[in-house]
Amino acid sequence: MSRYDSLNARTELEQTITIDLNDAFQKRGLTAKHRGEAGRHAPANVPDIILSNGAVRITVECTKSKGAGQDREFNSIREHLQQVKNEDPSKQCFCIFISSETSQRMLDSIREHNLVRKDEPDLKIFPLCFGTLELILKKLSDAIADLYPMSDFTGIFNKHTEFVDDQRIKKLLYRELFPTDTELGEEIEKEEIERDQKMLESLVKDLDKLENHLREHGIATGERAIDTLIYLVFVKLYEEKRVNSGLGKNRLKKENFLEYKNNLPRHIRERNRAIHELFKTIKTEAEFEASGMFSQTDNFTQDLNDEFIINKVIPIFDNYAFLGTKVDGVDPIGRTLICQS
Repeated sequence: MSRYDSLNARTELEQTITIDLNDAFQKRGLTAKHRGEAGRHAPANVPDIILSNGAVRITVECTKSKGAGQDREFNSIREHLQQVKNEDPSKQCFCIFISSETSQRMLDSIREHNLVRKDEPDLKIFPLCFGTLELILKKLSDAIADLYPMSDFTGIFNKHTEFVDDQRIKKLLYRELFPTDTELGEEIEKEEIERDQKMLESLVKDLDKLENHLREHGIATGERAIDTLIYLVFVKLYEEKRVNSGLGKNRLKKENFLEYKNNLPRHIRERNRAIHELFKTIKTEAEFEASGMFSQTDNFTQDLNDEFIINKVIPIFDNYAFLGTKVDGVDPIGRTLICQS
């Protein structure tokens, strides 16, 4: 737990982070200004904090909301960032979103926002959890300005495809800002192993739940249920890579899946078979056809429908990001699911 976790969100959090930002960045030419009063948080229509100099303006948004509570904040932080850019279009404008733990949905929203703007020089959003914020601000505060110049920090925004989760963001900052700190590197490596193990244990349980749902809904049993799980994990991995490559949205997210479905021919929509069409589209990608990865019999069971995907599969998969983890495979029900990344 970081020191920020114990602060009152209305009266202390933004004020303390403003002070710490100034300790770290004033020597590097930037000044942090809190947009609220001394004993109150910033009003809802403006960024919480602005970190700026003659060339850069960074909105800093702070919250203690967790999980689904963060979802409501995304539109506001995006609007605040655009507002600051409109006020001074000559400056590069970015945003840092700070929370105790960045939710997976918020991370996904930020990644999609950044990928849409991948060819623009600014307007990227960078998520930071309290623990990592405390770590980097202390290192920057303790070090002379020349050791960690501001350009190194702003360059992080260009690495937005690596903003996958809080642990990997911490590793990214270590690699880009503090690569000679071997003690920190060893600590991060240990944390990464522990995180991947916890993720694997949780994923095994959730895949087992999905297998039970497939049985209970009369969709698939035995080997067919296992095959269905394999194909679903494959589709999730493919969609994560698709987003990471800037090729489009993750179509295995509820809103994007519905949008994808609405653009399909009427007979597919009415039969609730968008998931079948999505898998078919992916399988016929040139790389998979050339490799012979799939046979003609590699299909979802006929009883798998879009309602099951929306109500059972997506809510579970929303809790995970596979890309970039060290998870090679999971074996929840007697057969290995390969999670190559």
